[in-house]
Amino acid sequence: MLLRMIELGMPIDEIRFLDTGWEYPQTYKHIKKLEQYIGKEIIIVKPIISFDELFQRHGFPHVKCRWCTHMKRDSLNRGIGKEDYSYIGYTYDELPRIKKKVKNEA
Repeated sequence: MLLRMIELGMPIDEIRFLDTGWEYPQTYKHIKKLEQYIGKEIIIVKPIISFDELFQRHGFPHVKCRWCTHMKRDSLNRGIGKEDYSYIGYTYDELPRIKKKVKNEA
């Protein structure tokens, strides 16, 4: 998403990445390579509440309890004003999960 925004000439004031603490080592290497490629710093943001703590409270995130989505969004948006635009990328494999319907339990 970021590279496409750059290709389109979209203004980018700040780039943030949420470090859940559960990232693969390759993710950090990729961020460093990306910073060098685009010539801009990527700010590493820590979550408001650690994912380990949230996992202990709620278990694995699932369709009816998507605690991770809200935590990521809220942590990344700290300090961003209402007049600012925020773009959040997601992986291609999330699209089918987003579209999946949840059956209501009576």
